[in-house]
Amino acid sequence: CRETSFIYAITSAAVAHSIARACSEGTIESCTCDYSHQSRSPQANQQAGSVAGVRDWEWGGCSDNIGFGFKFSREFVDTGERGRNLREKMNLHNNEAGRA
Repeated sequence: CRETSFIYAITSAAVAHSIARACSEGTIESCTCDYSHQSRSPQANQQAGSVAGVRDWEWGGCSDNIGFGFKFSREFVDTGERGRNLREKMNLHNNEAGRA
């Protein structure tokens, strides 16, 4: 039913989000920040047509490690669902939809 599908998707998304945030906060030892997001210089922001007053803003924080969150969610939420029958395939699909 639709409500169950939504619960599977939102649960998968919540696990991925929570783990990604915990990584960036340093509360999980096995993962860290996602450093793949490079900060942009103020000059690059001006060239990109940024709004006045926002041009000097530069990201310097710790990005959520969503890749680790997705991986953990797949391993944790998808456990037991092997896709052997139609219901399991549907559950795996809904879990993945939540991570998309």
